[in-house]
Amino acid sequence: MTTPTVTERGRLTALRAAWLFDGSGSALIPDPLVVIDGGTIVAVGSGAPAPDGADVVDLGGAALLPGLVDTHVHLAFDASADPVAALAARSGEETLEAMTRAGQAALAGGVTTVRDLGDRDYLSLGLRGRPGLPTILAAGPPLTTPAGHCHYLGGGAEPTEAGVRAAVDEAHRHGLQVTAHAHAVAAIADAVAAGADGLEHVSFWTEDSVASPADLIQLIADRRTVVGATVGMVPVPGLEPSPAVRARLPLVVANMRRLYEAGALIVAGTDAGIGPVKPHDVVRYAPAVLRGVGIGQAEVLRILTSVAAEVIGLGHRKGRIAPGFDADILAVDGDPIADPAALHRIRAVWARGSAVPDAGTTRPAA
Repeated sequence: MTTPTVTERGRLTALRAAWLFDGSGSALIPDPLVVIDGGTIVAVGSGAPAPDGADVVDLGGAALLPGLVDTHVHLAFDASADPVAALAARSGEETLEAMTRAGQAALAGGVTTVRDLGDRDYLSLGLRGRPGLPTILAAGPPLTTPAGHCHYLGGGAEPTEAGVRAAVDEAHRHGLQVTAHAHAVAAIADAVAAGADGLEHVSFWTEDSVASPADLIQLIADRRTVVGATVGMVPVPGLEPSPAVRARLPLVVANMRRLYEAGALIVAGTDAGIGPVKPHDVVRYAPAVLRGVGIGQAEVLRILTSVAAEVIGLGHRKGRIAPGFDADILAVDGDPIADPAALHRIRAVWARGSAVPDAGTTRPAA
C-alpha cells in the first residue's frame, strides 16, 4: 500500500496514476493527474505535468475513482451478531465511540460519504464534519409505527395515510428528503402515494413469497422515486440467510431487474452495520448483485459514486473527480471496470483532501 504524502498547509498535492474513472463517464482515462488544494480538486488532466512545488504522490499502475457513497447505513449498529442488543447495552458516550469506529471502518474501505438512515438519540448528527470520518448525512431516529421496523431506535409514532403525507409535505417545506423503509407491497404503495422521495429495500414481500406488481413497479419508475436496493453482503462462513429469505432472494432480484428495465432510479443502500455480513464498507460488494440485474460495470460504478451523490443531494460536490468537487478519492490496484474485484485492492483513500492513514485495512467496527 502506498503511503500518501501529507500535504503542508497551502501546498498543492498532485496524484498521478495509470487510470482514472471520473464518476460520470463509461471508460477509464489514461495517465491522469489530479491536483488537490486543501479539500478540493482544482485540476484534472491526462498526461499533464504536476504544478511547480506540488507534493506529487505517484501511485504507479493504480486506478483512481471517486470515493464510494453508501446511501443507507446504520453507524449505531456495530455489524456484530446481535447489533441491536449491543446498542441497547451501550451508553450514549459508548455508542458515539462505536459509531466513530464504524465510520473509520467505512472510510478505510473507500466509503467517503454515507447516509445514516436510523440512529439513536440523534447521535449521528454530532459526528458530522469530524475529521477522520466520512461525510455523514444523518436522518436521526426513524419515524415508525409502534413496535414497527426499528421502533427501538426511539422514533415511534402512529402515522395514518394522511399523517405520512403530512410528514412528507412538512419535510419538503424545510428542504428535506424523505425515504421510506418498505418491504411489504402495501407499504411501498403507500410511500409512493405519499410522495416519498425514496424507498429502501423495496422487496415486495408477502406472507409466503414475493409479489411482482407491474403497475406499481412502473409507477415507481415513472415518478422517479429512488429505489435504495439493499445489496452488498460479505461472505461469512456459517452465516447464511434463513430458508424463507433464501427462497425469496431470486424473486427480489427479478423484481429489481424489472425496476431497472422500467427505468427506475436505483442506488445501493447496503444497510451497513446490521450484521457480520454487513460491515461498514460493504458497499464494495454491491456491484455483483447489480451486475446480476443486468447493469454494466461502468454504470454500476456511477451508481456507487455520482448517481448516489446526486440522490442524496450532494451531486454538486461529491461522486466525481472533477474541478470544484471535494477531494474524496479511492485508489485501487487494477481496472475497476474490467476487473470488479479491483475495488477490494485498495492502495489509498483521500477524504476531503486528507489521506486516510489505514486505507485498505480491515477494522472491526466494535
